Amino acid sequence: MTKTILDRFHQQAQEEPDRLLYVFVDSNGNDQEMMTSQQLFDAASSLSSFLSDECNLNSGDRALLVYSPSLEFIRAFVGCMLGGFIPVPVSPPNPFQLKEDIPTFQLLAEDCGAKVILTNAEYHRAKRSAGIKYIFNRPSGHWANLPWYTTDNIEGDVRSIIVHRPSLDDLAFLQYTSGSTSQPKGVMISHRNIMHQLSFNAQVAGFHPQSIGVLWIPHFHDFGLISGILNALFGNGLLYSMSPLSFIKDPAVWFKVMSRVRATHTAAPDFAYRLAVRKTSHEQRSHWDLSSLKLVMSAAEPVRPSTVDQFLEAIEASSFPREAYCPSYGLAEHTVGVTVFGKGRITVDRRKLEQERKIKIADGLASEETLTLIGC
Repeated sequence: MTKTILDRFHQQAQEEPDRLLYVFVDSNGNDQEMMTSQQLFDAASSLSSFLSDECNLNSGDRALLVYSPSLEFIRAFVGCMLGGFIPVPVSPPNPFQLKEDIPTFQLLAEDCGAKVILTNAEYHRAKRSAGIKYIFNRPSGHWANLPWYTTDNIEGDVRSIIVHRPSLDDLAFLQYTSGSTSQPKGVMISHRNIMHQLSFNAQVAGFHPQSIGVLWIPHFHDFGLISGILNALFGNGLLYSMSPLSFIKDPAVWFKVMSRVRATHTAAPDFAYRLAVRKTSHEQRSHWDLSSLKLVMSAAEPVRPSTVDQFLEAIEASSFPREAYCPSYGLAEHTVGVTVFGKGRITVDRRKLEQERKIKIADGLASEETLTLIGC
């Protein structure tokens, strides 16, 4: 029988209980919390037992996961899967833009049919602030009556746990699309989908047990979750993660961590590489050693030629291997990845493309009438 991600995790916890899987770094790039395979297995098992015994969840019931960046999200996600419950990771509503975020949050909670909402203490404190508490507690549909549980210090009786043994075609979790082009849609990710993607990561993207990934992509995003968190659970190396806010505040932190830990893999949207050029200095970049990088993915946004050129020129001071830069394309409806290792460029007639949706290769030099595209 072909193994699932849970089988791989069980095996890893038994054979390498002290293997470090995750490190969460703070806004200064310092290690804040670490978690081994055994620590994760114990915490996830305890939570799984709690969800069954105290929350009365049954196999197949949905749990909405609303977490600020933390390792606690990983414990909750794996705990749900261990019990056969379906985790539904979502973006936590931003306290500073509730009017925009609450309708989407309500839509997802209603659409997935969640029975409970799980969160961590950090977000729970924000939720309890006056403004957020009022909006969250307004009676508005099924979601408003869902019970919230803060999972940081939950302890269940692991003796009562019935470990879920899914088949490859069983549903593993629901991944909602970003909603950037239409309303968010729930994509049903099976265990087979997960194993296909993570096997691809190993075979094509070069991940292996000694790989070191550094990511600030959100944990509820398909890439951050599957090719980040689950990738480490699969056995594809160690993951250093940080809050996206840490990156936005100081893009240098991302590179400082990669240099310090000798990272082999990372990924980000196009805007992140532009921001890195603008917000870091040549002096800073000259102190980083990024020569260990094997794959630096640019995805989730159109890959702009100007970004690529400016970034590769600026980061040269860090011994950055140009061949590691990897334009790619993916979407949640295909689990994560579709194409990788884009290298080619073409210059096309802008009017033909934008108005007629036709590709006409443009002769001569680039101009306002042409558009240069990078392949993914």
